Amino acid sequence: MTSPHVNYEGAARDYAKRRTPTAGALSIWADVVAPYAKYTTTVIDLASGAGAFSGALRDWGTERVVAVEPSIAMQTEAVPIDGVLHVTGRAEAIPVRTRTVDLIWISMAFHHFEQPQQAVRECRRVLVDDGKVAIRGFVPGHSELTWFRLFPGSDKAIARFPDLETMNALFSESGFGLVHEQVVEQFAQTYAQRADFSEQMRHADSVLTAMSDADVDAGIAALRARPDEIEHFAVSFLIYELQ
Repeated sequence: MTSPHVNYEGAARDYAKRRTPTAGALSIWADVVAPYAKYTTTVIDLASGAGAFSGALRDWGTERVVAVEPSIAMQTEAVPIDGVLHVTGRAEAIPVRTRTVDLIWISMAFHHFEQPQQAVRECRRVLVDDGKVAIRGFVPGHSELTWFRLFPGSDKAIARFPDLETMNALFSESGFGLVHEQVVEQFAQTYAQRADFSEQMRHADSVLTAMSDADVDAGIAALRARPDEIEHFAVSFLIYELQ
């Protein structure tokens, strides 16, 4: 994906390797997403990246997935799957005809949209009358990322993510209402594991790229100093429906 926060053309391989959900994580999401994807004709995987969820959406019951991604490098990392069409495009100008989509899935990407209000308008344009937008992501005050509190400058990272009030306002302006919210994906890793992740993903993760190299180095050192401590990471699931 193109992003004001991460150069995905240069980081695509690391991102695909380190950020692909595990089978266990996909199973957790299957329980909450399948009821919305089942029996749909067309689902858009918006800012699909390397296609980590595109195949899963097919498995969860949709007939066809259109994976929309602006980064050619990220698309190159995607594994070809029957029923998944990869197209180049941005959230602010979705390359799909009006009122032809049942569900839009956005995973860990909403905060990357350069014009979120326009992106939501595009979602409204392409969705059928009872269409829905399903969002997986970090929402300050709703879900949690405790580990980066050890990093100087972590407030800059948090500021990249819209909170629930902001999200609700953006979608309400385009005629959507919030119909479901919950914290779904919860992890517990040691600080040593999170330090390893931070070293490998410092240029490919939008939390880490918010900070200077000195801030990242200081945060990794703080994690290494408490290697056995457990950090908690939870991800929110939001469903907006056209009213």
